[in-house]
Amino acid sequence: MCKKILGLIVLIQLCGCSSIKQHNAQLIKPLSIEKIKEDIDFTYTKMQKMHPKLYWYISKKDLDYKFDSLKTTIKKPLTPYELYTQLSPLVAAIKQGHSGLSIPRKQYTKKEIAALNKKGKGPFSQLEMEYLDQKLYIVKNNSLSKNIPEKSEILSINKHKIDSLAAVFEKRFASDGFNKTFKYRKLGKSIGDLYTSEFGLQDSLLLELKSQDSIKWCVVKRLKPDTSNTTKKKTEKQPKTTTVAKKAKKLWGYDSNTKNFSRNLHFLEKDSSIAVLKINRFRYGNYKKCYQYCFDQIQQLKSKTLILDLRDNPGGSLAEIVELYSYLADSSFVFLQKSDITSRFSLYKYGVFSGKKWYQKTLKIISTPFTFGYFWASTHKNANGQYYYNMFQNQFKPKSKAFKGTLYVLVNGGSFSASCLISNELKESKRATIVGNETGGAANGTVAGIMPEIMLPHSKLKMHLGLIACIAAHQTPIEGRGVMPHQVIIPTIEDRYSKKDPEMEWVLNNLKKPN
Repeated sequence: MCKKILGLIVLIQLCGCSSIKQHNAQLIKPLSIEKIKEDIDFTYTKMQKMHPKLYWYISKKDLDYKFDSLKTTIKKPLTPYELYTQLSPLVAAIKQGHSGLSIPRKQYTKKEIAALNKKGKGPFSQLEMEYLDQKLYIVKNNSLSKNIPEKSEILSINKHKIDSLAAVFEKRFASDGFNKTFKYRKLGKSIGDLYTSEFGLQDSLLLELKSQDSIKWCVVKRLKPDTSNTTKKKTEKQPKTTTVAKKAKKLWGYDSNTKNFSRNLHFLEKDSSIAVLKINRFRYGNYKKCYQYCFDQIQQLKSKTLILDLRDNPGGSLAEIVELYSYLADSSFVFLQKSDITSRFSLYKYGVFSGKKWYQKTLKIISTPFTFGYFWASTHKNANGQYYYNMFQNQFKPKSKAFKGTLYVLVNGGSFSASCLISNELKESKRATIVGNETGGAANGTVAGIMPEIMLPHSKLKMHLGLIACIAAHQTPIEGRGVMPHQVIIPTIEDRYSKKDPEMEWVLNNLKKPN
């Protein structure tokens, strides 16, 4: 019996290694011109069939021209990554942040991953970088290269100019509409990933740095792991997660990737008159119980001011933001307008259980009587022939323990999707004062809801598209821009090095002013 189990484990491992090898071989194999053009046509056809607001920020004529032009420029075979570099700007041209092509990546076996870990921490992982005032800065240096000056601006990486890299990379992904703040936030956080995808894994980086008026060159190398700590960790018994800790993770929503909670509540001042609710993303945990607990606490401690911190919140569940809004609203509200979709069954056909795996297909077949009936009942067509999906168009009432005090909302370019929808509603209903920088997501709505992944037939590139147009109940006159703060606060490199929080400081100073 043991031999059979061992044999099965070996077989699974061999199959895994074989599929990785096959995947990596496919990445570097050039595709014929004919197959490339078929993938381009496939991409545009899927976009037209699935995306309900394809021409929101670009005309059909202009988008048609872009796809036709790309096909005419294909004169030689391309690898999947080379096709990605040319096709991704076209998908991004619709200026919809939830739609795009995923970067095709090399996969690694467990043996290769272990070898990489043995070599040490990569140079990009040792530097915390951020775009501030349209410049890329090192905000924290965790490397052994201690000759890197404080407040250093990175001018080039391995002699590749940052301005040139940013100009290339930012065309391959979209923000919502014409906004730039999201792109700067993403470039700052993802420059290492984008660079590695383009030029491969780096064992060292040659950085051209500017500090004050001087230019300096520095090298950051791989950081070899401390083996003594590793040995110690192996011998030490890891403490078991207690029942209390498990409940906390469930209540506050624990993100195992970031090792942070999705939600956090704390109070300022001795009398707890100021409550701060920080939400990293609208995902994970039991949000209904969490908000019930939070607003119970706020009411019991008689907090007069609530600061809702949505900076760098990428969004998440629409149901959660409606629940949260019901604790902040001062009157009955409708959260969304009618949500456009492309056809009566587009959500069923392309969205729910749309995966290629056998169990996903099986689940789709089994659930067909229920999901088919649900989408039939929930989808309608207006007089103009446009299909729409019923989603949060009903009137909601504020909770009995809704907060009635002064409300501030902190936002920045990393505030996206659902966090923009709730920020916009709070602003346009005159319920809150918005502080920070223009949000990365559009104020008037976004196309998201259900976002299936579609694989292109030949290159195997993966495209993700939103299927539901989530249109804000309150519309702003400026189309294609984020939520504009009442008080614009843009952090500087000095703020980062001195550990200042200028947005929070402005709110606290404003509260001290006489009414």
